[in-house]
Amino acid sequence: ILQLIRRANRLVMPLGWLIAGLLFAFSQPLIITWVGPEQAAAIDVLRIIALPMAIAVSAYVGISVLTGIGKIRESSLSALVIGVINPVLSIFLVVQFGMGVVGIALASALCLVARNGIYIPLLIRRHAGLPLLDYYQQLVLCAMAAVPSYIAGYLAVEYLNPIGWLKLGVTAIACSLPSLAVLLFVIAKPEDRKLLKSLLPFYEQERL
Repeated sequence: ILQLIRRANRLVMPLGWLIAGLLFAFSQPLIITWVGPEQAAAIDVLRIIALPMAIAVSAYVGISVLTGIGKIRESSLSALVIGVINPVLSIFLVVQFGMGVVGIALASALCLVARNGIYIPLLIRRHAGLPLLDYYQQLVLCAMAAVPSYIAGYLAVEYLNPIGWLKLGVTAIACSLPSLAVLLFVIAKPEDRKLLKSLLPFYEQERL
């Protein structure tokens, strides 16, 4: 189980951080292209939610493993508890601090981090034996792997202003390449690359 978790984390975590970094970097042109400049307040909401979502994606492997070995009670209960805390915290931030939609997004972000960044790793350690230090080291390494693409995305938004779906999509794909290279040639091990290659649609034809 440990080898399965580590391998899946090496592949899933970097992609989660890459997507989150690109969403953060391209939040302004994405919102303008999608719903128009009159909804500019959504830019801050997307930025607040993006990085906690990377942590949620990183926890997905552990949640799947816990489900597979039948240890779903604590994970499910934590989801219910967070489901109650989230709206209460949202109301508190909106009423007490007048934060509006930003407060709602911040409450969701804090709940995502609390469950997926703290509680789920503790469950994985308890039921699957994965040390917390290993988990967080891998989490930080994968977050760092997304930095080159985030920087590229930030510079692209600053100087290219990629408004429009075609320009935005092409620019985002181009900016993702540095971090994908780090994933394939630094983080992924040879057996991981072999697994990824086997998923290609033309792999069987080549082998034959």
